[in-house]
Amino acid sequence: MISAWQTIVSRTISPQESAVISATSVNTEDSFNVIPNTAVIKGSIRTLSNDVQTQIKARFYTLAKHIAEGFGASVTIDYRQEYPVTINDEQQTRFACEVSKSIVGEDQVISDADPVMGSEDFAAMLEVKPGCYLWLGNSEAKGNDSQIKSHTRLGPLTVNDPCMVHEPTYDFNDKIIPVGGSVFVGLVEKYLS
Repeated sequence: MISAWQTIVSRTISPQESAVISATSVNTEDSFNVIPNTAVIKGSIRTLSNDVQTQIKARFYTLAKHIAEGFGASVTIDYRQEYPVTINDEQQTRFACEVSKSIVGEDQVISDADPVMGSEDFAAMLEVKPGCYLWLGNSEAKGNDSQIKSHTRLGPLTVNDPCMVHEPTYDFNDKIIPVGGSVFVGLVEKYLS
């Protein structure tokens, strides 16, 4: 079933669209020498389009049901689409970028970053009120260039030793707190003026 789900993206979704299906947990009964009666598979489906999410859901149900039936089993699906796709409002994004540039400098703001497959409840707010979900980068190079383990390109910037928030080695850079506070205060001041 897990292998078949991978064909949904490769055979159903347009190559111009983005989608990821990940089975992240498989649990069965707790005995090493008995074939279990039940298994629970948990995972995540990420897309950049609500239409693609709908396509995947339909195909997911069909494959799971027919594969289970083919092996004389049954399946119960608890498919939760908890968050819509996060889509920033163009005007609000320009506003947030301009305020950010006035605080940290134009060379430190990426106004056209590639989308990511994160899951964010802020997306529900964006469906009600136009806004901009922004990131505050907080990576910091440690030592000279020979000590940098890795880097990634984000638009015009190179980020040394990047560490995303859900990684086990994540360590928030406390030095960035005043910058983040200044950006949010700047957004409020500019909006209210």
